[in-house]
Amino acid sequence: MPDEVNIDELLELDTDQERAQKLQALLSSCTADTQEFIAQLLAQLKGLPKQRLLQRPPPQMEEPAAPP
Repeated sequence: MPDEVNIDELLELDTDQERAQKLQALLSSCTADTQEFIAQLLAQLKGLPKQRLLQRPPPQMEEPAAPP
């Protein structure tokens, strides 16, 4: 069983079916029934926005540094 589940990776997937398949693969070594856990996690994911990677703007977009 994994120590953690990357929620951002799950949010990047397009459908709940894809998310459920990913979770089932991650939890395949778990001996307990995971269906209820997966269903509850998918329900909670519905309210979360996708995380956008913070990127530095290209050099031409950066403001020039103020003179000292």
